[in-house]
Amino acid sequence: MGELQNFISKYFDELDNSHLEAIIFNLIGVKSFFLFTPTKEVFLKTVGELLECKNNGAGIPLFIVEEDLRAKMKGQKI
Repeated sequence: MGELQNFISKYFDELDNSHLEAIIFNLIGVKSFFLFTPTKEVFLKTVGELLECKNNGAGIPLFIVEEDLRAKMKGQKI
């Protein structure tokens, strides 16, 4: 587990959604938001997957991108 995951694991209960959203923004450079507060396990898994995508040069998973940007990336309207 990397430094970021260790930080999240240690302080997750003290972080609110705005903190979690800022972590995602810093990873992918796209504003995101949560419809609900994720569990620590789900958030750590998401961060791990995003770090893996970033390290491998893969694209951003579309589930994390807001709808209008997702439509532009797919070349269609949602």
